[in-house]
Parts: sequence; C-alpha cells; structure tokens
Amino acid sequence: MRVQPLDDKYKMLLDKIALAIEKSPEWGQLLEHEDEETYKELRKKFEPYLAKVHHAVAVEAPLQLFELEDLMLDDRFAGLFLPRILAYTILRGSINDNYKFVRPVERFEKVLRAIVQSPNFEFIVPRIGQTIELGFALSSNVWVNNFIESITQPRIQKSLQQYIRLKYKELRARKSLYHRYKRQFKNYIYETTPFPENAREFALLYQDIIHFLKARQSRGLNHTSYILELNALVQSPAYHELDEYIPVLYTLVNYITYDDSFEKSLADVFNALRKKRKDLSSKYFEEHLKNLQEGIDDLKKLDERVYKLLDKNIKDDLLAFYEVMHFIHTEGYLKEATIDAINTFYQSNPMLSEINESLRMAVFNLFRQYVDQLKEEDYKEFFEFHTHFRQYIDIFQKETFRNSIKKLCYDYLRRTLLYYRRLEDVNKSKQAMKELKRLVKQWYSDQGFGFFKDKEINALFSTKRKHFPINLLEY
Repeated sequence: MRVQPLDDKYKMLLDKIALAIEKSPEWGQLLEHEDEETYKELRKKFEPYLAKVHHAVAVEAPLQLFELEDLMLDDRFAGLFLPRILAYTILRGSINDNYKFVRPVERFEKVLRAIVQSPNFEFIVPRIGQTIELGFALSSNVWVNNFIESITQPRIQKSLQQYIRLKYKELRARKSLYHRYKRQFKNYIYETTPFPENAREFALLYQDIIHFLKARQSRGLNHTSYILELNALVQSPAYHELDEYIPVLYTLVNYITYDDSFEKSLADVFNALRKKRKDLSSKYFEEHLKNLQEGIDDLKKLDERVYKLLDKNIKDDLLAFYEVMHFIHTEGYLKEATIDAINTFYQSNPMLSEINESLRMAVFNLFRQYVDQLKEEDYKEFFEFHTHFRQYIDIFQKETFRNSIKKLCYDYLRRTLLYYRRLEDVNKSKQAMKELKRLVKQWYSDQGFGFFKDKEINALFSTKRKHFPINLLEY
C-alpha cells in the first residue's frame, strides 16, 4: 500500500514541539507529581501546536498523515493530541450498511494501544470514552474481546470493558451514535487513505479512496500532492476489470477536477471502458442511484461534467441518460418539451431499472433543491408549484417517488406552520394559518394528492396541539 513519507519541515516542527514540552515546567511537575491538573496545563499549552501541524499536513499533503500520526504516538509528546488522532482513525474507517467496519481498522488498534500503554493513560481516558464506545460498537465482538484480552493490566482491562455498551448491538443505536459523533468533527480536516499498488489492495481500499476523494472535493481542497497516485488509479489496466473499479471511476468522473491532461486521460479511460465492459452502464447507475439517494447538492454541475467527458459517438445508456439530463438542465424541467422528453425516455426503459430510478431520483433532487431554498413566506408560490409535482407523479407512477414528494411537502409545511405559530404579528399569523389550511385541504386531502386524511389535517391546525402528530407520516 502506498503512502507518502513525511516532509522534513514537518519533522522539524515536531522536534521543536517535543523539545519545548521536555523543557517546560509543566513537564517537570508532571514527572514529579503525576497529577491531572498539571497534565491539563500541559495539554492547554502544547496541543494547539500539534493540532496546527496536523491541520497543515491534512490540507497540503494528506498521504503524509500516517507518518505524522505515528510520530505523535511517541512518549515524548506525553499522549497529547492522541484523543483526536483516535477519533480520526475511527472516522476514516469504511462502514457497511449495518454500521460495522468493513474490515478491522488496524490504526484504531495501534492508536488505542499507544494510549493504553501511555504513562498518562489515567489522564487521557476521560477524554476518549465516547470515542472508544463508537470504535467498539463499529468493531466485531471478537475483535473487541481479543483486544481487551491482549491488555495485561487487569485495571486497564476493566476500564475498557465499561465501554462495551449492549444498546449498540442495535443497528439504530449504532447509526445514531455514529452520525452524532461525526457531526462533532465536520469542521476538521483529517481524511486520508493509502493508495493501492496492485489489484488485491485496490479491492480492499476502494471504499476508503472514494470517501477520501469526496471529502477532499467537498471541502474545496486540491489533489496536487497525490496526483501521481490518482493518475495510477485512472491508467492502470490491472484495475479496469475489477468490479470495485466502477465506483471509483464514478467518483473520478463526477467529482474530481484537476487539469486538462488529467481530464483527457480520465475521459479516454472512461470511454474505452464504455466500449469494453458491457456491465459498465448498469454498475455505473447502481452507484449513481446511491449518490442521488444520499442527495447531490449541485446536480447540474455533476451532470454537465460527465456529459462533457462522454464520447458522443458511443451510443449507450450513459449517453442517452446524460443527453436527457443535459436537456433538463438547459431547458428547465418545467417546460412541456422537457416533460415530454423525460416521459419518452422513461417509457423506453424498464420501469424498475436503475437508469429509470436514477431519472426519478434526479428529478426529485431538483424538486428538493427548489423547496429547500423557499422561505416560509413563499408558501403561496410553493402551492402554485404543485401542478408540476402532479405531472411527474403521473409520469413515474411509482409509490416511492410519490412518498418522497409527500415527505418533501410535509417537511416544508411543518417548517412553515412553525414559523407562523411563532410570529409575533398575531393578525398576520391567523391570516396565514387560515390560508394554509385552505391550501392544504385543496392539495393534500382525498380531493387532491390524498396525502393526509381530514383528521390529520385538522390535527395539524388544531390550536390545542402544540406539536405535530408523531404518527402523521409513516415511511
């Protein structure tokens, strides 16, 4: 597996920090008294410097983070910054739909073992309780038990065992914990991954690579420091026949921009595989559908990028799909000509195919973007828009699409009702609520979309009810 050695300039910075720690009065007091307050002072004084170096490497040369973090495990740093490194190792790990690690995260074990063996373990462990809980919850029971049994000190074994929480055996609890925890680090840059050197390693690393590349692109960070590794991903024939290559290729063609040379190389490989691999389109749309379901904020930008890369002389499903999407983005999805084009394309493919589901989800993403930018005061415009919802519900004839529109409408309605209930202008509030109830009955009752029953609508607008009925929508 390919990573990059740490630049000497960062090593020099670490050496300076380590020397400053050693010469600090807090270090001497800690060695003499071993008290927590002194350790807190040491943290407060030196962790910001370690965090600054880590951030610089993460931004400028993320493949060097592995050696940087390995050096920070040294005892001369007194265990400072290790809680953050432990968190990063967990968040970098690829997880499956069951919210378990796809494979054991070796670096999680390495960092946790360094913490356990640190002379300052007692001062570090209060800061990492939730992190250990998450790491254990995402790991297999066998892995957790083996790790704890490998610790020779009974006191530390007992300390670790308290972080095995039975409630995280439930998928819902694990999922909730993971997303709550991850949100704490949304403003930190920590993503990295090794790159493969052969097909076996590619199959192991492809999910990590996708996560890393998407994170870099979403943060607006460049790919300069690892462009050689990216070019190897694109050009190495040993990867092209792997099933795991299609999700990586999808990520590259949709998200990763660099320079004209890289774009041309990527387009050449993409178009060559369109001719060579008969399964490319179906596997591509499987990946596209997953991304659409997660939500794509700038669908037009991605679609137009892929459309530009496609060789128009190759007549396949990819070209047909992106021609329709190009037409949608150029003409707008509300025009009759666009609606006719979508209907024609949709009817030409099996209703349950990934390509049709991708089209449905693409249209829904456009609807979602429109509704998300509407203010609560724009509710009249929102309800005027409903005829377009009906047009596409009638075209797609798919209950999941209808339910997605239903939830979209409900979420906007809930947001709007809360806004007007909290409005200080009582007269304006009453007038808006009256108008909203009329519009909701017109569009959402059995005479309209049939989204809600009359009693549910009445419950929504009841003055006695301060909260929305929790069972109003079931998905």
